[in-house]
Amino acid sequence: MITNKDLRVLRTLQRLAINADPVAGAKVASAISYKNMILAVSSNRRKSHPFQARFGKNEQAIFLHAETGAIKLALNHIDKTQFPRTTLYVQRVKKLNSGSVVWQNGIACPCQGCMMAIEEFDIGRIVYSTNNDNEYAELVRA
Repeated sequence: MITNKDLRVLRTLQRLAINADPVAGAKVASAISYKNMILAVSSNRRKSHPFQARFGKNEQAIFLHAETGAIKLALNHIDKTQFPRTTLYVQRVKKLNSGSVVWQNGIACPCQGCMMAIEEFDIGRIVYSTNNDNEYAELVRA
């Protein structure tokens, strides 16, 4: 169930995604929450990183994704055994149409490579944006 707290985090990530690096491809922002505290926030980056290369879906997928960036930063605050009690939030935005200045939600279900990282760190819950504004999906991992 998506809570009001979840919505507050996702709205904050929405603003971050809108202001993310325009050359990084999809405008995605992500956060890791543990015990009702945001530990790490990241966005897609057009910068290669060995951590992302470890979870890339192919050899060319080397640029740091928002999800893996947040996981990497969260490791500065918690150890791997605590990740099953975390929530990963993923928010994507896209323009309404090519000439538009209006932003809307985009689907942000983690890619295959990010899912490998989510599984390796055993993240307990994932909340992500869908193509419909104010509609989010939740993936609860057992």
